[in-house]
Amino acid sequence: MPPLYTRPPSIYSWWSDSNSAVVHGPTINLHAAAKPLMRRMYHRQALALIKKNRGKPLSGTTLEIYTSYFQWDFVLWSTKAAIFEDLANRAESKVDEARAVVDSPDFCYITQMLKSPDIGARISSCKLLKSLACHRCTMEAILELRTCVQLVSMLRDEGSGVVEGAVLALSNIASLSLDGAQVIVDAGALSHVSDLLESPSSNIRKWTCVLAGNLAAHDLTRAAVLALKLYMQIVPLLSDEGSGVVRGAAHALSQIALSMDGAQAVVDAGALGHLMGLLQSSDSTIRKWTCLLVGNLADHQPTLATVLALKPYESLVSLLSDQDSGVVERAVYALWRITHSLEGAQAVVNAGALVLVLELLQSPGPHIRKWTCRLVGSLASHQSTSPASAVLELWPCKQLVTLLRDEDCGVVEWAAYALSQIARPVEAIDARVLDFVQALLESPSPGVRKWTCLLVGNLTCHEFIRSRVLALKPYTQIVHLLADQDSGVVDGAVHALSQAAQSLDGAQAIVDARGLDHLSGFLRSPSLNIRRWTCQLLCNVAAHEPIRATVVALKPFEMLVTLLRDEDSEVVNAAVHALSQISRSLDGAQAIVDAEALDRVSVLFKSPRLKIRKWTCALMGTLAWHESIRAVVLALKPFKTLVSLLSDEDSEVVDWAAYALSLIARSLDGAQPLVDAGGLDHVLALLKSPSPEIRKWTCELVGNLAWHESIRAAVLALKPFKTLVSLLSDEDSEVVRLAVYALSQIARSLDGAQPIVDAGGLDYVSTLLELPSPEIRKWTCELVGNLAWHNSTTATVLALWPFKTLVTLLRDKDYGVVEATARALSHIARSLDGAQAIVDARGLDHVSVLFESPSPKIRKWTCQLLGNLTCHNSSSTAALVLKPYESLVSLLSDENSAVVNAAMRALSQIARSLDGAQAIVHARGLDHISTLLESPDCETRKQTCELVWKLASNELTLPAILELEPSEQLVFCLRDPATRRRAIFALLTISEWPDGAAILADLNVAGKVQELIELPDITHKTVQKIRTIMDNISPYTKGIGIAL
Repeated sequence: MPPLYTRPPSIYSWWSDSNSAVVHGPTINLHAAAKPLMRRMYHRQALALIKKNRGKPLSGTTLEIYTSYFQWDFVLWSTKAAIFEDLANRAESKVDEARAVVDSPDFCYITQMLKSPDIGARISSCKLLKSLACHRCTMEAILELRTCVQLVSMLRDEGSGVVEGAVLALSNIASLSLDGAQVIVDAGALSHVSDLLESPSSNIRKWTCVLAGNLAAHDLTRAAVLALKLYMQIVPLLSDEGSGVVRGAAHALSQIALSMDGAQAVVDAGALGHLMGLLQSSDSTIRKWTCLLVGNLADHQPTLATVLALKPYESLVSLLSDQDSGVVERAVYALWRITHSLEGAQAVVNAGALVLVLELLQSPGPHIRKWTCRLVGSLASHQSTSPASAVLELWPCKQLVTLLRDEDCGVVEWAAYALSQIARPVEAIDARVLDFVQALLESPSPGVRKWTCLLVGNLTCHEFIRSRVLALKPYTQIVHLLADQDSGVVDGAVHALSQAAQSLDGAQAIVDARGLDHLSGFLRSPSLNIRRWTCQLLCNVAAHEPIRATVVALKPFEMLVTLLRDEDSEVVNAAVHALSQISRSLDGAQAIVDAEALDRVSVLFKSPRLKIRKWTCALMGTLAWHESIRAVVLALKPFKTLVSLLSDEDSEVVDWAAYALSLIARSLDGAQPLVDAGGLDHVLALLKSPSPEIRKWTCELVGNLAWHESIRAAVLALKPFKTLVSLLSDEDSEVVRLAVYALSQIARSLDGAQPIVDAGGLDYVSTLLELPSPEIRKWTCELVGNLAWHNSTTATVLALWPFKTLVTLLRDKDYGVVEATARALSHIARSLDGAQAIVDARGLDHVSVLFESPSPKIRKWTCQLLGNLTCHNSSSTAALVLKPYESLVSLLSDENSAVVNAAMRALSQIARSLDGAQAIVHARGLDHISTLLESPDCETRKQTCELVWKLASNELTLPAILELEPSEQLVFCLRDPATRRRAIFALLTISEWPDGAAILADLNVAGKVQELIELPDITHKTVQKIRTIMDNISPYTKGIGIAL
């Protein structure tokens, strides 16, 4: 730095007419006698230099000249102060000049100036620090100089101007720098604040409030401010005579209120009593800070209610038209905070805030546009409420979409947020929202990426627009965002994928994009939202049967089970929901059981969260749906808990509890404890529930319980007949379906069938048989069949004349309907009138086709129908005209034993007539006899014995039977109580023919049957028949001694 210059003696005056002072600094020879005069001369030189350079950029040369004045003690303090004043004025408004100052040697003299005995020097140094502290780029240099301790010490200065300057400098330092704020607190500044707030100087009070507010603006230093309870002194200053003090106080309180503790303290200190007046202040800065204070108080749930009680809505809405854009911005902010509650949102709408929204969205101020977007989004977030509807009536989507191109990234971010909350498909299409999606997903702003993901997810919820979203193929981009460094973006991406996965197409697209590869790690994420949405994504993908295996292959079971203990109830809820969907596959269900999920069930059932209780019921029911796992569920003995949930205050919990119980009731081991736990006590009330889901699952529960013969009486004791019959006309088709199912199961017993008829159940049959639902048609046929099974109700069924409709259903596209129809007709055909009616309705026209059905049950019941028709002479002729012999004989080699048994039963009925018996023989029916008599299926052996018996009764078919030599197999069948009766009749019939008796004698059948007489379970009638067989054989026995 150039020193203070000395020049050689001159012939001119030593004053030298100021020679080139502006260039070279002070140039006058210093003489001891002239020092006072020289100080004044230097002072005039400095002022002239300052004046000459005013308005010009600050140059390095000027800074060097300024520096030369600080190197000598004989330069007046006022001269140095004037230089600092000039630098302060320059640095405050121009960041480049502020940076130049801190980079120059002048900056180092601030410490000297702060310690000056001259009050002006101290004030000017404070002013320079204040100006430099307006810029972040200079903050590091300020802190390195360690001036904060000196500034804090100056808060005790005798000069009020110095104190004011120090407070002002400290407040600026604290405003822009957390490190600066911490240094100020550590230097003990707060120990002076309380006194300064009571200073007689309004400026000191004002800037002390600002300092307190700026310190409170930082989380790390706010606690120190709260500990001193400064709000108790600041709140009274809201009514100070000086508007500047009021501004500072409002600012300070708005910053203190950023924390919940601070907000509560501000309220407790009585600040709310001042707010309404301050909102109407003539000072725009007061209005601005008061709006911010209201908004920050409304941000905390404990203080929100007190803000709402003030009803500041109309005042805030009126400020939306304020001439000061800063006031408008903060008013929108306050309204946005208030709308976080539904009550506040409704009040804001009622106050007319939306009238100005479209105009505010086009405001030249980016902050106003930003906060207005947030206000719109917040109102729209209250879905299915009047505030949301009021937003939708504005049709703001076009303006919001326009803002997606805004130059301000913050505006774009919050416009995307608002659109994500509205997410109405019609408006979205009309405003061409989807045109921006791909570009926004690639935005450098994490906030924009996050809200765009949410927008995509929320739009995908609507089936109307889902295909358009999928057509964009955004999932590759969104899956890529799963690796984003910003957890908020990852959260939004997982949410978008979870919503897309609600449709099979969306879920498949996510799987194809390898979106599930990231999920195992996300289940361990520290972000509860990511954990929650990951669970929901797994849940939604697993809900689709075609791709459920991809979720099971991930093996997320242990992590999901771990999340059942998560601290956040939303995560627990999502985890239970996911497990309930995964458990729909047997492999998934078994893995869930192996992961010990059931250990948490008792706790989850008691959760205060209704959704957790609901999905726990769903999980239990779905696990019980798998027969191989049901025993594990039953071992938990959840019956009393589930039954208690049938009276839960929430209908959804009741719904899923009924669902779980209905599936548990499929097994007798589950049904009986359910009844013992009082499950039936709730049934009649639940059947009358306003919820169709509850009525539906209660019907299924009744049906499943009634399926068990040992429990059916308990169901009948409820007398649910009229209620169930009334549900046959329910508006919900699923309720109708399961009501018919329940009645069909009750009708399996005579005690249940007759009350159904008495309750008018048959009045609905014709209508039900013509409904589009195949399940309803199926269970209606089942009901008709079960009613027709009982002799006492058969006549009532026949009186309906349902034959033509039933016969028509034999051509139904649904195999279940055809099966139930064939079963019903087979039961009706047991009566002569029913059989004849079926023939008249041309039911036999379908038999040949039905014999070849791929459904074994249809083949079975068709055989049964034909067999029952041939029992009656009048319908037998028509049945035999079909010549069904070869078809029936071919079914004797069917893979399904029930079909074989039914075919054999039909052949036995046909064999009662000579023509029928011969036709069976000609159709090579006897080729199967030997094999079937040795079948492991008891019923097959029994029915085969029956056919042998019937064929042996006819003289013309006897030789064919004898040629088979079935006696040893028939004797074997005698040993089995289940087949004994038919086997005895077969042997007895054969023995009544001489040729038959002779063959039996040759085979020593008499000796073999004699052994059976000693069996402990043999009956007297059977012994008599055995003895008759032995008597018939005896004349043909040669030399064989048999004790009779």
